[in-house]
Amino acid sequence: IFCAQAPVSLCRPGRCLICLASSRMLVARLLALAFFRGGAGVLRGTTASSAIYLIDGGTNTISRIELDGKSSQQLVTGDAGAEFRSIAVDGVAGKMYWTERGADRIQRANMDGTAMETFVSTPAPEGIAIDTTVGRGGTVFWTSVSGSVQRAAISTGNIFDVLPPGRYRREGIAASGGQLMLTAAASYYGAIERVNADGGKKVVIAASDNYDIPEMDRPLGVTVHPGLGDVFFSDVVMDSIFRVSADGSSVQVIVHEGLHSPIGLAVDEEAGALYWVDRGNTTGHDPHDAIWMSNLDGSQSRIVWQEGLAEPRSLLIWR
Repeated sequence: IFCAQAPVSLCRPGRCLICLASSRMLVARLLALAFFRGGAGVLRGTTASSAIYLIDGGTNTISRIELDGKSSQQLVTGDAGAEFRSIAVDGVAGKMYWTERGADRIQRANMDGTAMETFVSTPAPEGIAIDTTVGRGGTVFWTSVSGSVQRAAISTGNIFDVLPPGRYRREGIAASGGQLMLTAAASYYGAIERVNADGGKKVVIAASDNYDIPEMDRPLGVTVHPGLGDVFFSDVVMDSIFRVSADGSSVQVIVHEGLHSPIGLAVDEEAGALYWVDRGNTTGHDPHDAIWMSNLDGSQSRIVWQEGLAEPRSLLIWR
């Protein structure tokens, strides 16, 4: 019997992603709280009012958009060929960091775009995350095209390896409480990995060949709810947003209808909301380019911003 709540393409007899439940869910939630308590989902500061900070890879820009969607301001414009990819923020110092794959570097600036400088030079960086609980003054983590994961202390910029290059392409990354969540993909395979900040104790919590997620193909964006510990990730082939417990014991497809190529995600814990970007069907201007939001269960999904987007890739919520 197919679930009436799920598209037929996402439901299998006895394996429905929408209705999937597990007797281990309570244990998973308790483990999740231990793993991720203390990480920043909603990032707080005193230099700006609540807003979305958006990376657009088509225009190589960073923009600040009011949460109510009434106005926007362009803060940073990159060089041609810079290939802006992902954004993160040091909520303690009030600095934003972003990756420029084409320029082989990670940049940083104040939240208003001033005082821009190169943080580190590194080959083809992709995803980026910051954990202020790791190291003195916090640590920046990033993925690269090679599949490697690296880190650098905010105070020094000295680079260390977390995971070496491998057969999987790692792009999405979230950091919280001394642990990382990563997306990994290869031909006919996709996975969500959890690893300590030093690269130890790497485990796959969910994969496309697991019983739990038969429809995962290419996971790309990932974020973690700091209170619940649940992991949210996007799949750019299945055009879906998933929600999975920290140990992989429960999985749901929470949004599918209306999506075309979802990438970066961010949790607004205070509002109980999930935000993500959809880059549409092309890498240029596309009528489906948009910032979306929904409740944490995927209900009431809606577009909050579309104006002037070319290839939205990554976002964060700053309060």
